[in-house]
Amino acid sequence: MMKLQTMLRMCTALVAALLVSSVARAEEAKALAAAQASGSAVSAPAEEAAAAAPEAVDPGMLAVVRGFYMEGRVGGGYMLKNAELADLAAYPNAKEHDKTEALGAGALVHLAIGYDITDAFAIQLLGGTTQVSTTRSDYVRDVSFAFAGLGARGAIDLSDRLDLLLSGGVAYVSADNQVETAKTGIAVLGGVGVEYYVHVRHFSVGVELQVFAPLSPTRVFVSVAPQIKYTFF
Repeated sequence: MMKLQTMLRMCTALVAALLVSSVARAEEAKALAAAQASGSAVSAPAEEAAAAAPEAVDPGMLAVVRGFYMEGRVGGGYMLKNAELADLAAYPNAKEHDKTEALGAGALVHLAIGYDITDAFAIQLLGGTTQVSTTRSDYVRDVSFAFAGLGARGAIDLSDRLDLLLSGGVAYVSADNQVETAKTGIAVLGGVGVEYYVHVRHFSVGVELQVFAPLSPTRVFVSVAPQIKYTFF
């Protein structure tokens, strides 16, 4: 869990650094546009000074890139629906009224490799792990979920660089609490979030509210996670 928390802090710091760089590049682009608009009124000495100035930002470096991408997400959440204990004999302190795992807060690392078929629709391979802590005091351990599957994502333009995201997917998941035999089955994922294409070519950042729900037994984990995406072409 501590490793996941460290990764969350690193991911948040990287997203913040990209946003700062994006703002700086946007200001440089505005300054370049203003200089070009007033070029006819620039005197010879001013032209010489402009020639000696640092090279301007290439507008192509600020373009939004879509296509084949890789995305990473690190975040935290809470288990809203717990499964019942399958083997009460393994939990000598379990009471008649206390037969659930009593899982609480957790952390996640999720990855996606996908392709933007259009500006508004993408398909992706999903994978990752979610670690959730228990509030029980007996033999129940924290539960680890590992999954891999397929998903799709839709994007609605809010501006030239900002999208509203809707995502969903189906995955094969394994849940292990180190007490009982690991359980495997199907899980569904869904989320809503926003994505911003920063003024650094190939990169975008965002945040997503996601539901991760293994179906057998049924659990529901809700999380919020910042994300960073690199689009190759």
